[in-house]
Amino acid sequence: MDSPKISIVIPMFNEERFVRMCIDSILNQTFKDFELILIDDKSTDSTLDQIPKDSRIKLIKNDENLGLPKSRNIGLNSATSDLVMFIDADDAIFPQALETLFTAAKESESDVVHMNSFFETVDEAKSLESEISAEQVYDADSTPRVLTTDFKERIERELLRETMLPMTWLNLYRRKFLIDNKITFPEVQCCSDWLYHYTTLMNAQKFMVLDSACYLHRIHSDGISSTKPDKKLRTFISNLPKILESITNIFERELPIKLARSAIDTLKIHVYNRLTHFQVEECFAGAIPFELIEQIEREEFEKFSLEDFKFVSIIFNANIANLFRSISLMRQQQVVKFDD
Repeated sequence: MDSPKISIVIPMFNEERFVRMCIDSILNQTFKDFELILIDDKSTDSTLDQIPKDSRIKLIKNDENLGLPKSRNIGLNSATSDLVMFIDADDAIFPQALETLFTAAKESESDVVHMNSFFETVDEAKSLESEISAEQVYDADSTPRVLTTDFKERIERELLRETMLPMTWLNLYRRKFLIDNKITFPEVQCCSDWLYHYTTLMNAQKFMVLDSACYLHRIHSDGISSTKPDKKLRTFISNLPKILESITNIFERELPIKLARSAIDTLKIHVYNRLTHFQVEECFAGAIPFELIEQIEREEFEKFSLEDFKFVSIIFNANIANLFRSISLMRQQQVVKFDD
């Protein structure tokens, strides 16, 4: 019996509210030749009761709660198809998604095919629709673009300008490409998607980008992105050394040393800025007081050595340069005075 054309990997942990709609959106695809690998990460709710019977579904149950990165790696190791896609259990894909991605991958022979997405905010009171509309695919016939094979230009044009959302669930991967380059999800509690995206972007000889928005990403109070602010901040800080080490490993391996140092420093600043932006957003939203942020930072940063944060001086110099640049621009602009 021939292997299916696409393997879809979905880790699940306490997703009883969303997972059936996610699964249905896959089973109802116009493209039928796939296997659906579900990894239950020791759910304690009725997630497993939501799984329908279908010969294309393969269920794997973790003996303990391993987390998202490890569960995804387990799913990848269980895949048998030439192409692999990772989907979050609380999201969904539109009916033509697999057909659109498979056609692009087959015709272009790309290592990675990237798509766009819709975002939907779901509150507790909102009921979920049982089906995804076939009309909700944005610009499905748009002309795809293939990224340059010059990795210096690829970094400058794509990665540093953030032309793509660095999320794993927006990509279809060639499984041989992942295996040959030994690409697995880093076992960190946050930013795993970012690091995986950096790695595939720096290894893929052919990387295609589609304008089509075939994916529906949900933001809700039960999601990973909605973790309590104090816990999220503590998790982010505690994982920073691993995240920064992973960034270094990715780029030192793939780039000439001079270019690597520049890319590494820039991305470390970007990751650190994400922490700063989170603090500001949560404070002004009233979600976490400044005093608690100071306490968490003090407790977590005291656990690290100065060796972990050599790049802080780079951040300081970059911020000073940006400050002087902003002052210069302000001086060039006409100051408008308003009457009292």
